[in-house]
Amino acid sequence: MPLLLLLGIVAVLLLLGVFIFGPWELLGFGQLSQRQVDQAISAAEANSPTIPPGDSDQDGFTDEVERWIHTDAADNCADDTNDAAWPPDFNNDKAVDMTDADMFKPYFGQKVTGEKSKRFDLNADKLINLSDVFLLRQYFNKGCPYYFMSNPRTEGPNVLFNWAPATEAPILFAAIDLTKSGQSDCNSTQAFQSSAFSTTINAGQQTFGWSKGEGGHEYCAALLRWENNAYKALNSNFVRFTFPASLRVNPQSVDVTIQAGQRVKVLDVTSISSNGFSFYGYPTSYGPGINWSISSSDTVPGRTIPVSISVITKVPAGTYTGVGILRDVQGTTRIDIPVKVTVLNSIIIPLAPSEVTATAQSCTLVRISWRDNSNNERGFRIEARRDSENNFGVIGEVQGSADVGYSREYYWNNVPLGARYIFRVGAYNEAGVNYGYFDNYTIPTNCPQPTPSP
Repeated sequence: MPLLLLLGIVAVLLLLGVFIFGPWELLGFGQLSQRQVDQAISAAEANSPTIPPGDSDQDGFTDEVERWIHTDAADNCADDTNDAAWPPDFNNDKAVDMTDADMFKPYFGQKVTGEKSKRFDLNADKLINLSDVFLLRQYFNKGCPYYFMSNPRTEGPNVLFNWAPATEAPILFAAIDLTKSGQSDCNSTQAFQSSAFSTTINAGQQTFGWSKGEGGHEYCAALLRWENNAYKALNSNFVRFTFPASLRVNPQSVDVTIQAGQRVKVLDVTSISSNGFSFYGYPTSYGPGINWSISSSDTVPGRTIPVSISVITKVPAGTYTGVGILRDVQGTTRIDIPVKVTVLNSIIIPLAPSEVTATAQSCTLVRISWRDNSNNERGFRIEARRDSENNFGVIGEVQGSADVGYSREYYWNNVPLGARYIFRVGAYNEAGVNYGYFDNYTIPTNCPQPTPSP
């Protein structure tokens, strides 16, 4: 890089620093005010720290730095207030908080001039400046022993977490469901008061596998110290992750137009890691009558099962909406599927006639009557069969009526003599026919009988 360009960049940075934070204690500049120090600390961004090479006690600071600031390079957490072990914990109380920030502020913007000021030079560069603020900020509101969590990975239905060093004592692992709670803060103990899941991690552990989150939801997780029935401190950085869904749906919403009495395929359910699934409730607010139709709810990873919606004939024409709820058998994945079903030309099958009777009016004339129970029939179909036969034959029809509860009738002429009949009357329309029955009508015996064939 050309020298003039480099000097120009340095000058811009210096002017920006003066504009934002006020003058530094550099040649020609004055001392920073307390307000400016507060602003500088607040402006520092928190980053997830890592364990650097040459860090024997795995506390985030190299042995070389700890020798410079006089903290124990073989101990990552203070045993008492006289045990300087964790570099950002200036008062040795196992937590980095405003007390430590207040101790740091008087030295901010200064060169290291003695043993006392060395304690605040967290990067051992002999200057107590924004670089040290950034290091302090990484551990602010955290406790020790501090555990460095790496990004979790997924294996099937499990999320696997790793951290270093190994836990020295039992500690809590907690996770917040960011999707369900609407939270965004994961960097404070208060945020974890509403955690969706917590469990105790025993001493000596560096891993944990979790399989009980809700598929597709975003979470954050951390290790926390629990004291006196409350979260005392975050003892790790937090990690964000999305819990793997055990099922996949395509498409993710349903908008279908369907004829009453029909069934239409609307989506595919693919198993990622689930061995089964089910729909909770009905697809729309109509309830029974509009239903999910699944060939099989048993599945194995990698298998895709088609899902249909069926509409019975009695559903009136209209548009029905709702949310279909799909769950896996493990109870870890819930998928909400917006559903819109438009039912066209819905025709309800008419109710069957009742009180069907057959009365002889003469030797060859029979009156068949019935009660009309529906208002949507196109007509009535009158059928008869001999008691020795299996199939009915149509002997007449009567036009339908919108009136309900009235008696209707039909007269059958030229009835064969001496025959024993079973009658039925069916109310019908485009949706089908519904029958009412009358059994075992016999022609009166005093009628002339047909002459036997020679």
